[in-house]
Amino acid sequence: IRLVQRILATNVVLAHMGVEKDVTCSFCGKERDAIEHIFWRCEHVKRFWEQLQTVVNNACANGLFVNLNESIVLFGHDCSFKSDDTFDLIILLAKFFIYKCKVKKNIPQFHLFRNYLKTAFEAHKYIAIIDMSYDKFTKEWQFYKTLMES
Repeated sequence: IRLVQRILATNVVLAHMGVEKDVTCSFCGKERDAIEHIFWRCEHVKRFWEQLQTVVNNACANGLFVNLNESIVLFGHDCSFKSDDTFDLIILLAKFFIYKCKVKKNIPQFHLFRNYLKTAFEAHKYIAIIDMSYDKFTKEWQFYKTLMES
């Protein structure tokens, strides 16, 4: 919601508030730190999304060919792409991971995100067991099972 309403604390916003002096990207240090740049256009973030796209296309047995673009990443929707709730959650977790990296001033590393995703998966699995909805959980994650195992 903060992303869509453009109220996410970027270095530009923080500089305007007097909290930050530098308005450049926390990852590349080259471009102005705008929402579009942080989550899509930065060279380091682009590499992250390319790795996620490759892993999903290679490891997941959902028959869906993922071709991420700025609209899917920023808004979770693109007219030419139909996703499922689990994939939407993976994208949402990836954006949260990228933002956490920005705050910590660390370049997003895909292997670290994969560990973060596995932890989130295990938490959702535990909640499903507690709620007695494990069958539904298994069905929702069936296409992404190999992503969690590799």
